[in-house]
Amino acid sequence: MDAVMIPQSTEPITCNCGTPILPYIIGDHTFYASSCVACLMKDSEAEEQRKQDEKLVSLGLQRRYRGSDFDNLHEPKPAEHIIEAIRMYALETAKEKEPSGRGLYLWGPAGTGKTHLAVAVARAFGNALFVNTLFLFDALKTSYNTQAPCEVFESARWAPLLILDDLGSERPTGWVQERLYALLNTRWDEMLPTVYTSNYAPMAIEGIIGTRSASRVLGTCLTIEIDGPDHRRFSCAAV
Repeated sequence: MDAVMIPQSTEPITCNCGTPILPYIIGDHTFYASSCVACLMKDSEAEEQRKQDEKLVSLGLQRRYRGSDFDNLHEPKPAEHIIEAIRMYALETAKEKEPSGRGLYLWGPAGTGKTHLAVAVARAFGNALFVNTLFLFDALKTSYNTQAPCEVFESARWAPLLILDDLGSERPTGWVQERLYALLNTRWDEMLPTVYTSNYAPMAIEGIIGTRSASRVLGTCLTIEIDGPDHRRFSCAAV
């Protein structure tokens, strides 16, 4: 806590918010905190949020979703029981002393809040890697062409919680499909939780990522449909 020392004769000072700041005395000296208790707590929470945001950003989260949590979902929101089911998954997974390997497969039309909910899970978990599937595939293709290690692939294999966003947005072929399977199989074997978002229903994803990969995805996940109108269009005002 920052503090300033002032003579004992000085009148009590006030915080920027207008709240009086009570003094505390050590020996012959009187000290005042730089802010009131409420503002100090607010600043501490803001700093903790900033550190959490920096962690998520450093792991590949796009700017639009940096502040996403369960309390600021866009209208129209998914049904409350769906939000609560996903919130409970996040809290229970964060409390696990040993990973159970349980995952989430959030699917539905574009613009229904799937990525926002997945990021909210990551924020509640506290140590997650966010990877867009197209970004992963591009990184794998570059790795193949340059024969250089693929850092995002290795990070995704071992992340305590992986958010794999927009699964099915591109059909992997050849070597990329094998690398995707290797990633999913590692996480299956090590029982590491993964949250997927996709526009495709569970039974349709096999035709895009292959039977073996789909088995690893659907064999570990609670599947939840996120339905509703596209909030991106909903939020645009007509002129």
